[in-house]
Amino acid sequence: MTKKILTVAAAAVLATSLFSGSALAAKYPIGHANNVNLYVNDTLLHPDQPAILKNGRTLVPLRAIFESLGADVQWDSTTQTVTGTKGDTRIELQLGSTQASVNGTAVTLDVPAEMINYRTMVPVRFIAESLGAYVGWDGRTSSVFVSDRSLETLAGMQDFITRSTDLQKSFFTAVNASDQVILNLSAGKVNYSLFRSQYDQQSQSMKVYLDQIKALPLPQDTIARKATEDLIGHWSRSYEIIVKRGALITPTGFDENAFLALNAETRALGNDFNTQVIQYKDLIVLVDAADFVK
Repeated sequence: MTKKILTVAAAAVLATSLFSGSALAAKYPIGHANNVNLYVNDTLLHPDQPAILKNGRTLVPLRAIFESLGADVQWDSTTQTVTGTKGDTRIELQLGSTQASVNGTAVTLDVPAEMINYRTMVPVRFIAESLGAYVGWDGRTSSVFVSDRSLETLAGMQDFITRSTDLQKSFFTAVNASDQVILNLSAGKVNYSLFRSQYDQQSQSMKVYLDQIKALPLPQDTIARKATEDLIGHWSRSYEIIVKRGALITPTGFDENAFLALNAETRALGNDFNTQVIQYKDLIVLVDAADFVK
């Protein structure tokens, strides 16, 4: 039985491929060289001139960032000045100048707007915050995130993540441990009796941590509440899979077809998790960076 378990169980290991850490794990593309991924809310932009890093600042194509945030753009070729308007906010920048204005008030930029490959490039933080959006940076993937979610949404998500982070870590530690217990049985390192004791112990630990996460107050904000409910739902389903998986292994063998079906359920759950993280990536990265409060 152990060789058979080893073959099938190896394909069922959850933690290393699907549940590596908390919801903050990066699940989006990695930028290359000096090019930077530019996300606005839930969308990865693909401008013909990519966002770049220059002198420690992220420059983004002006028209792409303005229009993605719902601002109108005008260009004055005589004065080399660009004007962006959104509602009652008016922003003016001149190429090569570190002076800009927001509703007539002068603002000094860290780096000036400049022309690169015939595209006007501007510092992302100035533009985003001038239009009431928030900016987060993920150095792991060279990605800048711009979000015009409400402050209530961001604060609600941050509160839940702050409260749940340690519980998430403990939860996934138990997931990893349950994987290892199966592999130990497969390798003949433990007998069935010890396997059952250790596996049930890890399953119970998962339930304790999951129940504590579920008992946390949910955000009042609609978007933040939906995000947290989706994540809790994912963790609940992962716990159910752990329990199902352990129940399939008996002293005399296991149902291989049921195990394979469970593997398919595991893969589907992983895909669902990735979708959730991508859907809320602007919230997750901004909260992770703790960089959204003006």
